Amino acid sequence: MVAAYSNLTHPYKSRTQLQRLLETARARAQKPESESEPEVRALRRRLGDGAIAQIVADYKAGKSTTGLMAEHHISKGGLLKLLADTGVSMRRQPLSPDQVSEAAELYRLGLSLAKVSQELTVPLESTRRALIDAGVQMRPRGRARSSLPW
Repeated sequence: MVAAYSNLTHPYKSRTQLQRLLETARARAQKPESESEPEVRALRRRLGDGAIAQIVADYKAGKSTTGLMAEHHISKGGLLKLLADTGVSMRRQPLSPDQVSEAAELYRLGLSLAKVSQELTVPLESTRRALIDAGVQMRPRGRARSSLPW
């Protein structure tokens, strides 16, 4: 009665299972390992100097980071680190706090938004957005209208 309700298996079953496992392990041990080169994971060594120079030139020419990632099969973080290590200035970066305070001061002194962005060598829209975020009161667009009747 106990044997009918127990969860024990027959000893020959476990012996055959162990024998199969042992045969599988022996077969794997006898297979020669592949002679292929291990994959190089270091980005600089994998790409080489020529490819890195090409990536930098393409980025400076205006190619998107997404396109460069797909073309060279590298991650976004790897690409950005590679560009930063080579000293490339990144596009679409926000203004630093020092740049924002300088822009606000120049704008309050009366320079136009276009002149402020030229002075800081940053895009006009980036300058405008930074000044708005900093709480600077923006002047109306265009020249001041004269009060003459004609």
